[in-house]
Amino acid sequence: MIGHVTIGGSDLHKAKAFYLEQFGAKLNIDMNRIAFIGTEDGATMLSLCLPYNGESPLPSKGNMIALTPGSKEAVNSLYKRLLI
Repeated sequence: MIGHVTIGGSDLHKAKAFYLEQFGAKLNIDMNRIAFIGTEDGATMLSLCLPYNGESPLPSKGNMIALTPGSKEAVNSLYKRLLI
């Protein structure tokens, strides 16, 4: 159900080192300003990112939860239901 949880930070290098050690996880994806850390393929990941606008990270910048609906049809169905 949850694909990844993203938290923002100001030092991606330190954050990656901390969470990799803390959870015994592996770095699944590293794209310079965002990195995805997980313990196994297909499991929920922790995403760490630098704020897009380059400003200091705040609770309203860079934090999100990504849901995995399972299929494109499920996304379309949910989208239609939310618009009603």
